[in-house]
Formats: sequence, C-alpha cells, structure tokens
Amino acid sequence: MKKIIYICGLIFLIGCSEKREFPLVTQLEEFNSTNFSFTDNQKIEVAKNQIYSPTLLFAWNHLKEETNSVLEEGNDFAKNIDDSKTYINSLNEDEYINSISLENNLIKVKSEFKKSLPYLEEFTRNNIELKFSDNQTVESFGCFDCKRKTKSQITVVHFENNKEFAVRITPKDKTTEILLYCPNKTHNTLSEYYKDLRNKMLKEKSDKDWWRYRFLDQDVFEAPIIEFNIETNIKELKGILLKSTYEYIEIVEAIQRIALIFDEKGAEIESEATIVAKSASRELEKPIPKNLIFDKPFLLIFKKKEFENPFFMAWITNSELMKK
Repeated sequence: MKKIIYICGLIFLIGCSEKREFPLVTQLEEFNSTNFSFTDNQKIEVAKNQIYSPTLLFAWNHLKEETNSVLEEGNDFAKNIDDSKTYINSLNEDEYINSISLENNLIKVKSEFKKSLPYLEEFTRNNIELKFSDNQTVESFGCFDCKRKTKSQITVVHFENNKEFAVRITPKDKTTEILLYCPNKTHNTLSEYYKDLRNKMLKEKSDKDWWRYRFLDQDVFEAPIIEFNIETNIKELKGILLKSTYEYIEIVEAIQRIALIFDEKGAEIESEATIVAKSASRELEKPIPKNLIFDKPFLLIFKKKEFENPFFMAWITNSELMKK
C-alpha cells in the first residue's frame, strides 16, 4: 500500500512539473529594433535593444587555441572580437562547453551554456499591463505588498530617485545575481552602462540614507516579462583569416543564438555560438579536438557573484522582445 502511494505521489509530481519552453528560433534580421552585441563595447544604436553573451568569444578563442593560430587578416569587427577579454571569468569552466570537430575537411567549433535560475519564491504575475516607455503595453511581474520571503529576494543596490535606481534579484542559485538598472544618463556601450552601475553600487552609504537600500513594505517592484530566442549569421567574420604554424584557416561561417525567459518564476538562459572554418591551403591532416518599475530603458545583467564579467547583458530600450 505504501509503495502504491509512493508511486502515485511520484506520478503526481512528474505530471505537475512545468517545463519552460523557449519561443521558436527567430532570425535577428526579423527584428527591427534589436541588435546583438558580440562584445560588450559595441556601440548601441539609438532606440534599439542590445543583447550580449560571450559564447562567440568562447568559440573564437577556442578555435585559436586548438589550432594554435592568430588573427592574420581582419576587419575592425574581427579585431574587436580578437581583442575582447570579457569572456574570461564570466562563467566557471564547468558551466560552459567548448567542442571542436572535423567534418568534411571543415573545422567546426561550438561553445554553449545553459542556465536555469528559478527564484526560491515566485513573484506575482501582474493583472494590470505595464506601459513601457515606447507606449506599448506588456505583461509584467513584481512585488507589491508581497510576503516576506518573496521580498527578501530583492535588494535595492542604488536609489537616486524614481527615475534612477537599481535592484538585485537573488535566485535560488545564490552564486548568481540578477541586476536591473534604470539610469538617468545615456551611454554608448553595454560596458559603459555596466561600469556606471558598478560605480553607483560602490558609492559610500550613509546611515541617514538607510531607507534607500532596503525594500520596504510600501515599495513597489515591477519588471516586464521578456521572452526571446534569436539567432544570427555573423557575416562580418566570413572570409577572415587566421594563421597557424603550417597553414591559413579561413572562417566560412559564424552563427550565434541567444535565448531568454525572464518572468515571475525566474530566468532561463541559453546561448551557443558555432564557427566553421577551413584550411585555406586544403591541407588539413587530422581532427582537432523603490517605485522600481522598469517601464523605461534598462540594463539587464546576469553574472556570477565571484566574477567581474557578466555572462549575459542586454540594454532594453523598446518592447519588441517583451511578452505582449
């Protein structure tokens, strides 16, 4: 009898588990107001979202290491990729996968990671639509008069006024933090926004300002629900040459995909990049192994607490990626 009850209980738990599914993959070219940032210092276009993840940098550097090669001929885009070091110390080595293989005389390098970051206590999905600054109404989640355990997941890390503020959300995985920052000042790159936020967080706090850094009972937190699964072919890298000891390696194709679900349950992130290259001389011999309402442009960051560099950043300036 106990065994039957146990089996029934197990079936019930399995049946009730909700699998989070990303939207279908959409090509970046289909979005009018969203760009990928392949490094954190690419210029943000006015009124456009900018999404960054270091998987292309992982793949690029893995290709160079495994083929013992260096950038031989490159445009400014390739030089920027080659110079960037922000992939270092963004994730632990066991949190991402690099692989390399030889298929039909083509070198294929793939780098990928997946992160599931549920909250210990779910926030509330709001019944009232959030009106973002581009006058679009979107679905949102948040915390208003919510229970203590839910509130404890929110830390106000900066509060100047109701136009400039930042919060930290701590998921169940306490080695990771989610930062949301509404700045008053416009910057040109994700790295500039991130540096600005870090400076604000390091600002000395006085005792009289204690209320600025606590999420109090009368405070409101509200953020838009974001869902996307975007892929792009990076044409700027096609034809770029790397030089190894014995041969030239030509980039044939480079693709990156980034997916995110960010809602009241937590966050799900996937990112992967693939670089396909060939020997320019065809001589490959063997395989090579407060009113904290985010209704205006904001920076979204996912990072390991122990590391300085994020593993995901996005400048969200319009509602194109939000759940309508």
